[in-house]
Amino acid sequence: MAGCSLQSLVACFAHTITPCAGANCAKIRPIKSSLYQAGDHIKLSQFNVSAVDLDPHRLLFVETQHELWPVTELQFHAQHLFLVTSAVPTKPLTLEQFESRTQQLSSHLALFANPSAPQPLFGYRLQPHQLIFG
Repeated sequence: MAGCSLQSLVACFAHTITPCAGANCAKIRPIKSSLYQAGDHIKLSQFNVSAVDLDPHRLLFVETQHELWPVTELQFHAQHLFLVTSAVPTKPLTLEQFESRTQQLSSHLALFANPSAPQPLFGYRLQPHQLIFG
């Protein structure tokens, strides 16, 4: 794999024996679950297990079309947990805030960005002091 396209990231998550290539792939946290299939979006339980040892002060962002948007709010509906982003400069939620707000929710909720135009989230990558969903 020459880069870290969304398709290669899904392959990385689904098959740990096929690692990503490229500088950014070393920072990708694979979601390990026997229930995970290529093309599936990340579930709250999968995220919680993979993020358990991360710094709770990391700021949360969603990457859409190569732009980072701060996660400022969480909404849930049916079996979806939406990470709501803001276009105006706003302080993003921290991982600790995310965990405290989701601890009572069903672990089977699928993670999506933006309820107005739902975008499934397949995983995340780490940057200094940031956790970036994509």
